[in-house]
Amino acid sequence: MLRYHTISRPRTWIEEVRVRLEDEDEDTVTPGYWQETYQENVPFTPDEELARDAEEVQSAIDQRAREIEEADLRTLREKLRNDTMDFEELKEYLRKVS
Repeated sequence: MLRYHTISRPRTWIEEVRVRLEDEDEDTVTPGYWQETYQENVPFTPDEELARDAEEVQSAIDQRAREIEEADLRTLREKLRNDTMDFEELKEYLRKVS
C-alpha cells in the first residue's frame, strides 16, 4: 500500500516570464499571476515506509497490551463487586488503579 505525505502549498505570486526566440524581434511575455492554494501528495520514501510499518506493528502490540490490561481490570472490578476477591487480587487491583 502506497502512503503519501500531503503537503499544502500557499497562494503564491508567479513572476512574469520573458523569452526571446532567435527568429523573433520581441520577447514573448507570460504575465505574472497568482497560483492558488493547492495540496500535493508526495509518496513516502522506502525508508519512511519501513519506519511507518514498524510504527504500525508497535502500535498493534501496544493496543493488544492495553486490551489485555483493561480486561484484567474489568475482571478484578467484577470480583470486587461480587465480594469474591482475595487479598492478593485486592493488592493487584489497588496497584492498577493507583
